[in-house]
Amino acid sequence: MSWAAFERTPATILRWGLAGAFFVACDTGGFEGSATPPDLLARWYQLSSVLPIMRVHSRVQNPPHWPWLYGVAAEKTMRAALMLRYALLPMVYSLAHHAREVGAPLVRPLMYEFPDQEQLAHISDQFT
Repeated sequence: MSWAAFERTPATILRWGLAGAFFVACDTGGFEGSATPPDLLARWYQLSSVLPIMRVHSRVQNPPHWPWLYGVAAEKTMRAALMLRYALLPMVYSLAHHAREVGAPLVRPLMYEFPDQEQLAHISDQFT
């Protein structure tokens, strides 16, 4: 688990979506290594909460990515991300239906929504 891997995640999800694989996700917190520092794991929870699929797991040899194992501040942030995820589920289901009907990715790069704005073509760390 690293900040570099975290930073690559949005672009990877967007590429898969544009390729037609709409229901993609990342391993929240990464699959390899330990979930340190706690703020990185908390940030990963936040990102994962708005992706088509949210899954929090890791290898059995590594410490679990359970919020209560990483301190009060990280736990509070991760809990808020989980609550956001549950609040967004109706929208995720609606987007999934829309994807089935028209073939639009659930997570879309900015250029997908605003094709006339050329400056958005190279932004891969923000999405709608």
